[in-house]
Amino acid sequence: METQSNIQNTVQQIRSNIDEIASQTKNLKNGERFSRIQRINDLRQIAFTLEDIDKSVNTLMDEQNKSKSTGA
Repeated sequence: METQSNIQNTVQQIRSNIDEIASQTKNLKNGERFSRIQRINDLRQIAFTLEDIDKSVNTLMDEQNKSKSTGA
């Protein structure tokens, strides 16, 4: 399950990047701040999408293993 670990590591890195960007936006002017907030939202969406894909892959693998074990 190395791929799952890689996905989880990637999601964690994205979240760290979000935290870093968020901490840097506090004292910016409105235009710059808006741009950073958009970037944060984009990164959040990517993280959520990766987590959804990871969950879907887990579900499919579980179903495949059940199918193999029952001989279906």
